[in-house]
Amino acid sequence: MQDGKAGPGGKIVGQGSMSGGAGSGASGGTVGKASEPKRIDAAAMGGAKAAATTAAKVKLRGLPYGANINDVLNFFRGFGITEQHVTFGVNSDGRPSGEAWVSFARLEDARRAVREKDRHHMGDRYVELFLLNEGGSVAARRS
Repeated sequence: MQDGKAGPGGKIVGQGSMSGGAGSGASGGTVGKASEPKRIDAAAMGGAKAAATTAAKVKLRGLPYGANINDVLNFFRGFGITEQHVTFGVNSDGRPSGEAWVSFARLEDARRAVREKDRHHMGDRYVELFLLNEGGSVAARRS
């Protein structure tokens, strides 16, 4: 595992693989207390540098727990997304949370992704998409 770094929400997360004993570097929260999932940058897992600028972010909820970067890239085929644009969530014990965040270079692309891909299936689960505002809260369900 490499040193931790600040994730999209300013959270410090460890870097590691999401398969198997995934997210072993993510520090945990308090047992029995619900907290926001930690975030692991998919680009950091592969050693690539993260994208520099982001115009808009989309939150994915309901991912299969075994989902990986290729699943997300296939889900967004045609949107110009690369692994540097994807961040996965992990819960307090380091396991996948079923959430991810995808950065888009243009707000219009993020809106189109929410409009076209919200509630589409990845494997046997449907994935909900939420357009986020600059502060990271939900801006709109469908645009």
